[in-house]
Amino acid sequence: MKRPKMNILACLAFLAAWSAPLAQVTFKDAFPGLKFDRVVCIAEMPGMAVKTYAVLEQHQGMISIVQQKSGVWTKQTMYKFTVATSNETGLLGIAFHPDYKNTRRYFIYYNTPGALKDVIEEREADATLIKDAGKAKVLISLDDPADNHNGGSLGFGKDGYLYAAIGDGGGQNNQFGNGQNRKALFAKMMRLDVDKPANGKNYGIPADNPFVNDADPDVKREIWAWGFRNPWRWTFDPVNGDLWVADVGQNATEEVDIVAKGANYGWPNMEGPDQYIGTKDASMIPPVFSYSHSSNRTCIIGAAVYRGDPASKFYGNLFVTDENAWVVYAIKKNATGLASSQTVGNLPAKPSTMNHDFESRILVGIEANAQPIYQLDGPDLNPSPVSLFSRELKERFARTRFAARGSVLPAGFFAGASSATLVDMNGTVAATLTSRNPVLGDGIQPGLYVARIPGSAAKPELLVIR
Repeated sequence: MKRPKMNILACLAFLAAWSAPLAQVTFKDAFPGLKFDRVVCIAEMPGMAVKTYAVLEQHQGMISIVQQKSGVWTKQTMYKFTVATSNETGLLGIAFHPDYKNTRRYFIYYNTPGALKDVIEEREADATLIKDAGKAKVLISLDDPADNHNGGSLGFGKDGYLYAAIGDGGGQNNQFGNGQNRKALFAKMMRLDVDKPANGKNYGIPADNPFVNDADPDVKREIWAWGFRNPWRWTFDPVNGDLWVADVGQNATEEVDIVAKGANYGWPNMEGPDQYIGTKDASMIPPVFSYSHSSNRTCIIGAAVYRGDPASKFYGNLFVTDENAWVVYAIKKNATGLASSQTVGNLPAKPSTMNHDFESRILVGIEANAQPIYQLDGPDLNPSPVSLFSRELKERFARTRFAARGSVLPAGFFAGASSATLVDMNGTVAATLTSRNPVLGDGIQPGLYVARIPGSAAKPELLVIR
């Protein structure tokens, strides 16, 4: 497809954006001895006794379980789906319930063959936690008019809700009209309450979703944000909760957004920061980072946040790459709300996903068969040695409790103690509550916390504050 010419100023801006020196980032085989077919997601599983990953092999329709046993990485099949197998379709996303060890619930996103559908499904594992139990229920099923722009990532936010992003329905130039249509779930980031089904659906709508009270009854209440083209891979920052989306562009620009509640990211009126089809207006949010198509940079693949060593120059950086150029970029939000970047390495093969695990290892899946999974390596990319994020989610919690800011915790929460400490997933003490004043004050931010009770013999609780 013919690409528009860049003017001189645009060329200079592009060169300035990518002129940072190449840093010392290399790549190693993350799971020596194992090969995979067309990997689109690498997700560490919470609550496991040994380090365990679910690897999605896109066109095989396979969830592969990877574990380290006696120093050797092993691979086995958790479940195999029958999926569509054109380029952008297949088995695309997976997310595990925050209390997976006890609930055994996990969520997948895939495309059906034949009459193409985009399906988000809840499934259940058996007692081993690494085999599917054959129990499933559909949350979302959309008739898809084309086989591209499927997006596909799933993830739980710190608020305990499931987030899911789907592209604009495919084709070219928003041909199905979904980008700015809030009556469709295509081209949207959705936010679902999978713990409280309601209104005849297998999920509920969080009360603070932005369009819950919209006057138009046809506006989709599931929407969290809108105006995306193809949010193929996206991620949460595990420390501050920022939702980073790498949205694949059309002819000229690739972009990265930090997604906010109710925000409109402009497609197709905008491609990247520029007007494209229709009117670009002040309500549309420009990307925090974008790059023009040049030197074979034409398809952004993300995304993973590094939160390993706080002393690292990459701490808090988002890593993305490009499907065609194979370069790796480190992006960091600055004080202006935009982002700066540097080129940090060159992949040895064509990428299809980047993910981070609980210790902030940055993992890269390859868009080919019989390939290794790579890990970004270097002196500034040490994993977090024993992070709370990884350690606590591997413990057997007494229970997961959900509560709203401003609510009063029940007396039994304190197990006879006079106080309890809330610790966030970065290991920082967020609040100390007392049995005399058990109110979750407005100063406590929504998120996922570990509740520790002094002197209690019980296991700590997971507390999801909304």
